[in-house]
Amino acid sequence: MGKTANRFGYAALALLALGAAATGHMIVQEMGEALAGLWTAADDEATAARPSD
Repeated sequence: MGKTANRFGYAALALLALGAAATGHMIVQEMGEALAGLWTAADDEATAARPSD
């Protein structure tokens, strides 16, 4: 009985770790997309402010 409970406990911890890793990845991806958007906007502003020949 104790071994079965331990196995269920380890399985639950593994699922929690996978969930945390997936959530962390989503957060990092969202931050990356936001930074890419800011970078593109700043680049567009710099291009617009540059005098044309």
